[in-house]
This record gives sequence, C-alpha cells and structure tokens, in this order.
Amino acid sequence: MQGIRNKALIATLSSLTLLMAVAAAPAVLTDLQEIRTLNLLAEEKGDPLIIFENAKANARVAGISNAGIVGGRQTPDGGNNDRALRWMPPNYEVDNLGKGLASSFDKDGNQEAGIGFQPRGVSPGGNMGGRGGSGWDYVQVDLNTGEHFNLAGGEGWTANDAGIQGGEGNGQVSDRNGVLQILSFLPDAVQGRHYQVNNNNRIIGRLFGVPSEVPHMWLPTGVNTWGDAQAMQVPDGFASAGVRHLGNNDFSAGNGNLADDGGSEGLIWDPSGNVVRMLGVGNVVDAFSHDGTAAAGRLSDGTVAVWASSDGWQTAEQHLPDDLLASVAGGGEWDSLTRINGINDRMELTGSGLKGGVDTFFALVVPEPATLGLLAFGGLIALRRNRR
Repeated sequence: MQGIRNKALIATLSSLTLLMAVAAAPAVLTDLQEIRTLNLLAEEKGDPLIIFENAKANARVAGISNAGIVGGRQTPDGGNNDRALRWMPPNYEVDNLGKGLASSFDKDGNQEAGIGFQPRGVSPGGNMGGRGGSGWDYVQVDLNTGEHFNLAGGEGWTANDAGIQGGEGNGQVSDRNGVLQILSFLPDAVQGRHYQVNNNNRIIGRLFGVPSEVPHMWLPTGVNTWGDAQAMQVPDGFASAGVRHLGNNDFSAGNGNLADDGGSEGLIWDPSGNVVRMLGVGNVVDAFSHDGTAAAGRLSDGTVAVWASSDGWQTAEQHLPDDLLASVAGGGEWDSLTRINGINDRMELTGSGLKGGVDTFFALVVPEPATLGLLAFGGLIALRRNRR
C-alpha cells in the first residue's frame, strides 16, 4: 500500500511540476489560440454598432491587462459622449462603464452634458487611465470593478496599478488622493507630456522646445517623489524622438523621426535612457508589453508585427500575427490585422483589423487553461488523499 501511495505521490508531484513549468514558460505568439471580435454597444435607437465602415471613428480599444481584460471607449452619438467600455474574458461581451465623471453621469450618460472619458492605456492589473470631464481631468477606471476615479488636473494619460497618473501640461503627477508633485522641466522646455508610470513609479514622457521633441524620464527618489527630468538618448541621424511606452523592467519604447524627413523608426531604450535597439527604418511601435519584453507595431508596408526579446533587447525576434489567423479559432473570418494597440505579458493582443473587408476591433487571446487547472486541482486532491 505504501508503494502505491508513493507512486501516486510521485505522479502527482510530476503533474504539478509540469503545471508549474508550463505556467512559468515565457509567453510566445504561437500560444495564442483564438481571435475574439470586440463587439460595441448598441445605440439608443437599438441599432447595433458591432461593425462600422471605420471602427476607429467613434470607438477605441485602449489595451489589455495581464488577466486578459480589455478596456476602451465608444462615442455613440459622435460627440463628446465617450463612454468607457470593458470586455471581460472568456466571452468578451461588452460592458458599458459610463462616462468620465461618475458623480455627474449615469452609465447611460443621461444627466448633464459634458465631456466623457477617453482612455490612454491599461495597466498590468487593469487600471485604465485617461482624460475626461468638462476640463479634461485625470480619470481612471478600474476594469476589475468598473469604478471611476476623477483627479483634478490637466489632460490625463496612463496610470499604474497603484493609481499614480501623469498627464499633459504643467507636469502634475497625481494619485487617487490628490496631487503628488509637479515634475521639473528643463529650462528651455515649454510643455511636457508624461505618458506612462510603471509599477516601479518611473515616469517617461517628452518635453517640447529643448530645442525639439526630446524623450525624458523622471526617476523616483522616495515614496511618491521624483527627481529632476533626465533627457534620454536621441540617436545620431534623428531629428527628434518620442518615448510613449514603459515596461516594469524599466525598458521603454517609442518612435524616432529621422532627419531630413527620412521617415520614422521604432526605438527601444534601456533603463539608463540609452537606445539599445532600433527596429528598422519605417517600422514603428504602437504598443509595449507590461513586462517590457515585447513591442507591437507596424512594418514599413503596414503589416502588423511583434518584436520579442529575452536578453534585454540585445537581440529581438520578429513575428507576424497575420500568420496565425489560419490556425486560431475564428481566424478564418479575418482578412488581416491592421493595428495593434495593446499587448500583455501573455502576448495577447488587441487592436483593429479587416473582417470581411470591414474595420473591426479584435482580441487575440489564449483561452483559460482549464485542463491545466483541472490537473492541478486533481493533483492536490490526490495529494490530500495520500496524506491521510
């Protein structure tokens, strides 16, 4: 009997070891198994807004959390009535989370007139930051709960999991309790934009007028305090560069403008602010994974691409998501993907593409690993039984 128990225990531990090995394996694009159409809300008339001649004209997908929750917004009437949207796995049905000012508008936007919510991005844990309200204030929407948070300030950009958010204008950094600090500018700067705050509280953005657009970073010096602006590298041959995305490994990404109107090129900066990788002339970055190991964007011919690195961007592998459409569930309905604006640490993607010739939003995802969950559950039950 003891031998049987030992064999069962060994089998259980082997199964759990396999489970942990699978869970710990780095995400790759070929793990993606299903493409979901991100349907939109119906207008008050009852007409479905599932498909548009141009989906981006009155809606936007902002990104995807590491749990696979997608955030975005929609403007049903074509005016300043933007409503926050959420698509939850596994079915990705659309939820209306309301306008930017939770205290002034219900979820149908039926109260006083004003400007709604325009998201800029989604944090790893599902905090969607952006701007909203009559003064384009800093606004956050917790995609896990649907709760809105309104912060006074200029035009808000992305927020981290702790609710720290940057914006545009005077350098204000805020959290849900109020203003934390007004960031310093360089003497010749006339305006700043602070695009992203990662979970290490590092901030990246750009300053204008020094003498042109220059990428900058602000490093934390304590609890919710930051040091002076530090210029990041603009490579030789570039007239300017804009950093827009920041990973939790402190690597960042954006695009540079080549001198003499030579086009654009995607750039990756290391934590010291030096460009460590150029992605090729004409290739641009539109999104960056939360862990900073993958970038998504477009090649010079418009084809969407993902670049992934496992060695601090010393090298990078290029992948084409369109190549997956023939093999993933639902992929046969799509002609091509045209834009990626969200990528999480599981390499799940959000963006827009052509479905039957119509511009439509998508989420390219890994379905929940139910079989692995059952394996773990069964293994734990067997382990408990063998301990009796």
